[in-house]
Amino acid sequence: MLLAQFDLAPRIEPLPSPPAIPHLLFEWPFGLAAGLTILGLFLYYILNRRGRGRSALVAAAAGICLALTLLTIATLVRTEREALAERTTDLAEGVLRTDPSAAEIALSTGNGEQSVSLVLVGVTIPMSRSEMIRRVTDDLGGRYSLRSHALDSLTASLDGPNAARTQFRVRATLREWGFSVSSWWRLYWRLEPAPGGRGVWRVTGIEALHIDGVPPGTRIDP
Repeated sequence: MLLAQFDLAPRIEPLPSPPAIPHLLFEWPFGLAAGLTILGLFLYYILNRRGRGRSALVAAAAGICLALTLLTIATLVRTEREALAERTTDLAEGVLRTDPSAAEIALSTGNGEQSVSLVLVGVTIPMSRSEMIRRVTDDLGGRYSLRSHALDSLTASLDGPNAARTQFRVRATLREWGFSVSSWWRLYWRLEPAPGGRGVWRVTGIEALHIDGVPPGTRIDP
């Protein structure tokens, strides 16, 4: 019965879509770059058929140059959403590899030991910041040791100048059980002051939205 639930994950509420213009220009410019290239080649075809070979070459070169310029700019500009996605990957990969320093770096210290909240499938789990960091080694290096893992479906949302969320799915194979389990996670971030800079994004909340085989509201012994 438990295994039968694994492919029946509920629909996970997505994070809000990013603003279209910065997303298309800086985060996913490949569509626009492809469009500019195709437009340049299309104009080349039309103009060349009309005997305007020089103009055809100019149009093709302009389309390709604009596409390359767009891709170059996109690689140089790092948006806040991209920074959050990178921070999320570093934290998740570090934790899944049982590296407690990844959690030490990423978790907020703004409110001492109670800086980070933990919610598992709808149930709040009382746990201090230092306990969370210790569990990285004790649990993932012990009873929940992983044979393999993969992250996907990572998205990020800016909810204000100092608040953000990221969301992703983890597919993991537990060494002891031998089968794959999927889970969906949402991280809550706050931009905290940092010496000599604008600030650094740190996690203030961790929420497991779904874990295969665990009904919502089930209290999990972490």
